[in-house]
Formats: sequence, C-alpha cells, structure tokens
Amino acid sequence: GMSRRSILNLVAEERYDQAIDDLKAYLDSLPEYPAFKERAERFATYGIELIQAIRAKRSFPGWSTLNMSKQRDLVERAIHHFEDLKATLTKMEMIEREARIEDVRSTVWVVKSVVYAATVLLVLAFVKEATGEIIPSLSDLFESSINWMVDFIFDKTGL
Repeated sequence: GMSRRSILNLVAEERYDQAIDDLKAYLDSLPEYPAFKERAERFATYGIELIQAIRAKRSFPGWSTLNMSKQRDLVERAIHHFEDLKATLTKMEMIEREARIEDVRSTVWVVKSVVYAATVLLVLAFVKEATGEIIPSLSDLFESSINWMVDFIFDKTGL
C-alpha cells in the first residue's frame, strides 16, 4: 500500500500529479476491505484539495514581485497545508488498520460459530446414538450449515 512518507515526499519534490495519483490508488487499493474506501473517501478528497492548495501557494504567479511578508505568508500557509496533509494521511492509515482488525474480528466470530455448531452436532450425534432415534432433517440441516461455514472461513482467511 501507500506509505504516507512517499506521498509527502512527492509533494515536497513538487511532483503533485504523481502524489494525487498515488493517493487515489491508495484509496482503491483495498477492495477486500470495502469499509476502508467508504470511510477514507472524504479524507482522500480533502488530501487532494490540500495537495492542490500547496501547489497553488508554491507556484504562485508573480512570486518574485511580492514583498517579503506576502512571500512569507504564502510559505507559512503552504507549510500549514502540508502538516494538515500529513494528519489526513495518518487518519487514512488508521482507518485502514481498523478495517483490517474488524475483518479479523468477523473471521474470529465465524470460527467461534463453527466451533459451537460442531459441538451441537456432536451432542446431536451422541443423543441419536444413545437413543437410537433418527433425526435426519435436523442433522442434514446442520451438515449443510457446517459446509457453508467452512467455505466461508476458507474464503475469509484464505486458507
């Protein structure tokens, strides 16, 4: 994925278009975590606005004709945008981490469910064995849900 440092370096080197492209690519780089794009989109948009604002301040037409205090004012504002951009990219990285953690948590929840279902299945098998009762519909139901859960786990964890 993107590193915050690489985008900030591009901006520092005045390679604004590349920085914007990289930021857009980062937003689209995690299709397996749809929550990331959903939550990070407005930060990416704001980050792009900041990059464009930095460009505008640093390539101000008629820079040389401005007096010292006006030049200093533009530089200070560009620095402020840069700090803001750094904070915005950090926020996007936090959102990415949260999305990954939530995904792992949901996988853990699935694993727990399978363990519980398997336990129920074993108890059911034991009861069936002990009583000689035949409970086909129930065990068929459990078998199909176990299969579904196992597929789901393999899908989630990439095992």
